[in-house]
Amino acid sequence: AGAAVPATLSPTPRTLYFIWDEYQNGIGGRKAARLFSREERGRVKHKYHRRKIIWDCIGALVRAGFTAQVAIDRVYLVYRENTTVTRIINQMK
Repeated sequence: AGAAVPATLSPTPRTLYFIWDEYQNGIGGRKAARLFSREERGRVKHKYHRRKIIWDCIGALVRAGFTAQVAIDRVYLVYRENTTVTRIINQMK
């Protein structure tokens, strides 16, 4: 009970669904990215900064009334289904 939960991000996310789940819930016993402190974000600054583009986009669509699944599907519609996560992030930047 009190064990420290590691604040790290997955090294190779394969889908936007995975990235969103990592942000909301955490993956593999890790802390959810939305709960990272300033210091924890600083330790994974590059990954966090790049993924924040995706998280902000999906978050905006969710606030607009879409479910997370539909929001991610819409992003895939715009950037094509078979496009890699890295390529989507680069195009969004």
